Amino acid sequence: MKRKKRNFFIYDFIKITGAIPAMLLLGPRVKYPFGRKNTSLKGSVLIVSNHSSYLDPITLMLSFPFRRVFFVATKELFATPLGKWFFKNVHCVEIDRENFTPSAFGEITGLLKENHVLSIFPEGFVHPGDASVKPFKSGAALMAIRGNASVVPVYIGPKKHWYTHPVDVVGKNIYPKELGMEIPTRTNIDRITSRLYNSEQVLKNFLHADNGHLSCRQ
Repeated sequence: MKRKKRNFFIYDFIKITGAIPAMLLLGPRVKYPFGRKNTSLKGSVLIVSNHSSYLDPITLMLSFPFRRVFFVATKELFATPLGKWFFKNVHCVEIDRENFTPSAFGEITGLLKENHVLSIFPEGFVHPGDASVKPFKSGAALMAIRGNASVVPVYIGPKKHWYTHPVDVVGKNIYPKELGMEIPTRTNIDRITSRLYNSEQVLKNFLHADNGHLSCRQ
């Protein structure tokens, strides 16, 4: 069945008109411990990140200004008519944490198969001001496999003060197919989830290391 063509006018309008004030107020400093050339946002990409602030989606959008970055969002954000209109028009995918439906999963994999960039916070909840990385849920790994996407891990450092800019640490792409894990078995999903979590820890350690060098390998 042919998919309906997506309209990105509202998304692009908001992003373009809000880019300058957003960069001035929230623009992150982006670090690439493994080198910028080892991170690619070409084609289908799933961004996974820790979630320590309600502003994390804006931070991620500003970190990758040359791609449209869409988000998986909880149903609470769609509860009001205005919220539903806004988040639908910026192509957020509505999910219910307690009842993850096939239609929501189909919309997610549909975006990825169309070579878009989708972002998810696999910790499941926002943990305000918390610098630690909570255990990852396995949904992100399944999305990457089903959507034939590479995964880019990002660690967003907590802000020390309200007026300071966040720091985003961006890791290397992880390709399930290249790892021989393109089949969505329970073992493969668990292995990819573990790898994503470990990659996130590496990025966190890099940011918080006193000498500014990687203390372990990704």
